Amino acid sequence: ESGNFKGLVARGNFVVSCNWENGKIKRIKIISKQGGELKIKLPPQLLPKGYKGDIFTKETKINEQIVFK
Repeated sequence: ESGNFKGLVARGNFVVSCNWENGKIKRIKIISKQGGELKIKLPPQLLPKGYKGDIFTKETKINEQIVFK
């Protein structure tokens, strides 16, 4: 029900860390190692306010960090 992972490397050279409690995601941190388009499906509670849909996209810069909580 609770746990975390760190250092998962996703397609596009994004390093992902995540933690969850009681079966719900609390925080996702993504570091863009080479820049480029980030595309991630997120649960509604982690999407930025006013964001439509469930796929978050953002053009990133090298070493940019994005945090969802």
